[in-house]
Amino acid sequence: MLNKFLLISCTALLTACAHSQSTPLKINPIVEALPDVAIEFETTVIDTNQIEQHHRWKFWRNKNRIEIHNLTDNSGDVWTKSASGKIEYERVFHNQKQIIDYRDSDLEMIGENPNWLAMATLLNPSITATLLSDNQEDAFGQTAINYKNTDLEITWLTQSQIPARIQRFEKGHLLTTKILSLKTNAPLEMTDYGHISFADIGDKESDSFIKSILPKLKGAHEHEH
Repeated sequence: MLNKFLLISCTALLTACAHSQSTPLKINPIVEALPDVAIEFETTVIDTNQIEQHHRWKFWRNKNRIEIHNLTDNSGDVWTKSASGKIEYERVFHNQKQIIDYRDSDLEMIGENPNWLAMATLLNPSITATLLSDNQEDAFGQTAINYKNTDLEITWLTQSQIPARIQRFEKGHLLTTKILSLKTNAPLEMTDYGHISFADIGDKESDSFIKSILPKLKGAHEHEH
């Protein structure tokens, strides 16, 4: 009985392969052509003890700006790109209404080399290079193609050019990120937030706010003594 089942399964697999050929994931390399999106995601982390943690976050993208709002701790990340291609970064703390500003020279100093396409699509090209298509479905009213390799599975929305789902193992943890909604409200207004230059952090290490956020800052070790 088992042999018969295996024979049927293998025949079905060979038939499927004869009618469809796996193809690599193709992301539009022209970042200006990526459509604007405003999406709410949820990331679920399952550890080795099968304990789950859930984190909801929002993601906005246009050709010159990428913003993430982490709803768990009410913090954010904002990347902006100038007409000349220079990328600057803001680490946002909404509860305190404070922003840490990183100029492009600050990012270079701390060894950060932001890849705009990777940030805009939530996928690092080095990780996705070996992804091959598995099957196709409809999701959120558009065509979605499933891709996978030995370490990663994604469901790619061809129209929005964004993953509807990403699943991977990392250090024994199962991480699954999925879209909850393809529509969300506009980013929070931040015109009344205070700004602190990353270059000035070293002069403010005695400040209680700076002390509390140092572990959450890119390149914070550059200012540790």
